[in-house]
Amino acid sequence: MRKITKQQLNEIGEWISKNGRPLEVARWSYHFENGSSNEVLECLKAYQNEDGGFGHGLECDSWTPYSSPLTSSVACKIMYEVGFRKSNPIIKNCLNYFKNNYFNIETGTWATIVPENNDYPHAPWWSWTADGNNTWDFNPSIEIAGFMIYWSDKGSREEKLANICFEKAQKHLFESEKMNFHEIWNYTHALILAKAVPEKINLPINLMEKKIIELVLSSVCLESSKWSTAYVAQPIDFIDYINGDSNFIYSHFEDKIKENAEFLVESLQNNGLWDITWDWGNQYPETFEIAKDYWKGVFALEKLIKLKKLGFIEK
Repeated sequence: MRKITKQQLNEIGEWISKNGRPLEVARWSYHFENGSSNEVLECLKAYQNEDGGFGHGLECDSWTPYSSPLTSSVACKIMYEVGFRKSNPIIKNCLNYFKNNYFNIETGTWATIVPENNDYPHAPWWSWTADGNNTWDFNPSIEIAGFMIYWSDKGSREEKLANICFEKAQKHLFESEKMNFHEIWNYTHALILAKAVPEKINLPINLMEKKIIELVLSSVCLESSKWSTAYVAQPIDFIDYINGDSNFIYSHFEDKIKENAEFLVESLQNNGLWDITWDWGNQYPETFEIAKDYWKGVFALEKLIKLKKLGFIEK
C-alpha cells in the first residue's frame, strides 16, 4: 500500500504556507505540526461580522463580505474540526446569527443563497434570483441545526429552532428516494452531532442513519476514472472530516473508501496538490484564479486529514 511520504507532506505544507490563506496555514499547523486550535480561531475572527455570522469569502466560491447561513456553517465545521467542543463567544455569536436570520419556521430551513451574493464575485450556483430556488432543501440547514443543538443551552431558543429543523428534515429524509451528495454530507454531520447530545433531541437517529446509507448508494460514484476529472461524490467524501472516528458510513463502504484513498495517493500531482474539478465558467475570471488556489489548499488539507485517519500517510 502506497502512502503519502513525509517529503510529499512537507511539500504540500510549504505550498499552503506560500499560496493558501492564513486560515488554512493555521489548520495545517493544527493537524500536522502540533499547532494550536486558538490560532485557527484567531484566523476565523477575520471572517465574522458584527451580526455574528460569517462572510468575506470564507466559502471560496462566494466573496460577499456579508454573512450568510451557508458560510457561517463552514465556520462551524472548522471550529468543530479543530476541537472546540464547548461554546465560546465566537460560537455563541454565530448561533445568535442563525437564530435571528433567514430561518423559515414553516419549512424548518435557512436560506442557502442570499441576495448579497450578487454584488460580489461568486460562482454561478451562488447567484440569487427573486423567483428562484434560494433554499436547497436541507443543505445546509440540517447541518446548522446539528451545530445549534450541539452547542446551545438546553431549553434555549437556539435548541428549539434546531429541533424544528430536525423534525422537518426527518420527514424530508424518509420521503426521499435520491438526494444530492452535499445534502447527504449535511445529514451525516448533523446526526453525528445530535448523537452526542441525546438529551436535547428525540428522534429515531438509528433509522435516519440507515436511510442515509441507502441514499449514499444512489449518489456515490464508484467509477475511479471519474474521481479526478468530474465533480462527483467519491467514497472517501463520506468520511466526514469533522469527526471521522465515529462516522457511521465507513463500515458499509470500507473497501471502496480504501480504494479511493489509494487512488488519491497515486494521483497526487507533481506540484504536490490535487486539482479541483469545477470552474466559474466565464464569470469573474481573475477572482476565480485566486479562488482556485484557495480551494486547492482547502482540498489538499481536507483530503490529507482523511488519509491520515485511514493510515495512508507515513509516520
